Amino acid sequence: MTVKVRSYLEDFGDVKAAYAEYIADLQQGEEAGDVTSGICARLSLLLNSRVHDLNQRFARGEVPKCLDARWTVEAYVFVGDADGKFFTVRQGSQIAVLIDADLLLRLVAFIYLVGLDREDDQIAQCLSAFMLLSIVVPRPEPIEFMGELLAATSREKQRVLNDIFVATSSFLVFHELGHSYGEATGTIRPHLKLSFGLPEGLADPDSVQSLKYHADGTLYNRLDIPGTTTGMLVINPVFEHWRDEFSADAFAAYAHVLTSSDGRPGRGSLDQLASAIECWQLVLFAIGSRERYVRAISEVREIESVSHPQDHVRMDVLAHHLDHIALDFVPDWQSHAVGLLHIHYQSLWAADMRSLLDDGVEYVRYAFDEDGPHINDGRLRTFTGQPVRYSPSALSKLKAEVMDPFLTRAEQIGWDKAVSERQKEDCWFFGTFKLNGVPIILKLGRRLRDVGVRLISEDRV
Repeated sequence: MTVKVRSYLEDFGDVKAAYAEYIADLQQGEEAGDVTSGICARLSLLLNSRVHDLNQRFARGEVPKCLDARWTVEAYVFVGDADGKFFTVRQGSQIAVLIDADLLLRLVAFIYLVGLDREDDQIAQCLSAFMLLSIVVPRPEPIEFMGELLAATSREKQRVLNDIFVATSSFLVFHELGHSYGEATGTIRPHLKLSFGLPEGLADPDSVQSLKYHADGTLYNRLDIPGTTTGMLVINPVFEHWRDEFSADAFAAYAHVLTSSDGRPGRGSLDQLASAIECWQLVLFAIGSRERYVRAISEVREIESVSHPQDHVRMDVLAHHLDHIALDFVPDWQSHAVGLLHIHYQSLWAADMRSLLDDGVEYVRYAFDEDGPHINDGRLRTFTGQPVRYSPSALSKLKAEVMDPFLTRAEQIGWDKAVSERQKEDCWFFGTFKLNGVPIILKLGRRLRDVGVRLISEDRV
């Protein structure tokens, strides 16, 4: 499906009518054998049903006191070609939430491969590094083997892959709806437990504590709130520029809890939220690294030109609000998943991971398509005698040299056996991607696995 979502909105001028036509075309494409159209259709309908469920919660007043139960939204979710972005388009009172399918599929594949619970699967490790770098450094080049890769992972762990799709895409949609909620309810947002700087005339200095959510992260203050154990997170006033983004993230977390059960959210809903945030932190890490890269090469310096706050600060704010959400629903909630989340957070945003990712970015920028066994053997020249950019690129060589034969064998004998059969040969290929003599893909893949996220294990089959 290559038709851009925006063309439907422009043709119809009515979001609901455009959505009906868009879904019909996707389903027709699926019947004709287009796998991507089928994925986009099912995800669009699923996410639209979650928007409906959220509206119903608000309409029945089944929301915590910090949210305004009068809010409602007529929104439709389009998963497809959205120019590599996640955003909303408003037409009158209607809202279209656009989710770029290609970027979403890369994020889902990245999360799945990072969380693969197999100690010696270096193929999955290297693929997770490839996926991450393909997100961080935008290149106008599709990953031609994406459909086959997702089909293979679905055969292995369909339930877990579906969970990742739902958690990842729901966060993106609910974040965008969080902006709609903020616009409708105004500047007073009780669900956002943030203070941008210490309040003036603070009577009791002893009510202020210092804290860090990450060893290499930002030092914050926390202001005690009578009657609670969580308090107000105090952050640098410079971040007030992104108040709406923090508010939308907190709203997304509340929305996930509200739509995860039919009755009143309980311990199971909070456990699901903690598991979802495992996916969300990987999304924030990948997208945040992408924004940092784009900002660096465009030499943007003004804070007003940056669309989102730093990824690790967004994660800190989410972690802070997890405690507040628990107080709203199950005050004595405790979960092993929260402890694991903090451990994984410490590893993912560690200084050595950032340095290794920066090396990977440098490699993609300057050496990804240079000479080597993973690159086209021939060299074409223009009439000036200068070389033309290699074609096929490293990604297309990866498809031909590794993914096509590996995925064929995985379909025949299963993922694990295919890894055992081809790992030595394929890891040699991955080892040819080097920066200053260091096999950067192999090294980054191993470090991603060491984060410890394990979304896939035998007890979830």
